[in-house]
Amino acid sequence: MPTSHRQRVVRADGRAFNITQHRAHLTYCYTGCCCGITERGYAAVPVDVYTEEWLKRKIRNDVHLTKGGCIGPCALANVASLVFDGKSIWFHSVNSEWHVRQIFEYIDSMLKADRFLQPPAELVEYTFNYYDWDVRLPSPAEGLTQLELVRPNGAIMLLSHADTDMLTLIKASESLPAELRVSAFSLNALRTEEQMNALIAGEMSKAKVMPTAV
Repeated sequence: MPTSHRQRVVRADGRAFNITQHRAHLTYCYTGCCCGITERGYAAVPVDVYTEEWLKRKIRNDVHLTKGGCIGPCALANVASLVFDGKSIWFHSVNSEWHVRQIFEYIDSMLKADRFLQPPAELVEYTFNYYDWDVRLPSPAEGLTQLELVRPNGAIMLLSHADTDMLTLIKASESLPAELRVSAFSLNALRTEEQMNALIAGEMSKAKVMPTAV
């Protein structure tokens, strides 16, 4: 398992605490307006299995488990939300012990791989996306770094998927001579072929040197 990280936080009363930073957060709906309300025709929520699997797998320092009220959407009932490495996966119709154990098997597989993985075949039909992050078009300025705004049309343009490369270049630019024009672009902002074509025809066409980092 990956090493746990801690953050030192000073509370409002002045007391300091070292807070364990978690890799993931699993939240499931229980006794909201529909989830687990059997008298209204909904399946029971396997509450005990959530806790049992969470404790048995000894992942408390990696994954936080929350039993909540309504987390929506109510039409699907017995939903659960998993955030892992900043990515969100939602599950619906988690009505049986088998479903809960499959979710924890999925979490275990990502912890062992030390990275986010797509849901396994057993869970795919029970997943959905409650947020519009994957379908919403980015704004024109999304993905632009501070360096691009300060020094547009650079003779040197760095292309990278790593935000750390962007931040390093922004910091380094403070000591570069004014005549050395450098810009950068985060490839994470590219989501469509049209955006790539716009970049090639625009900023990339003005650069004389174009280093890339993977």
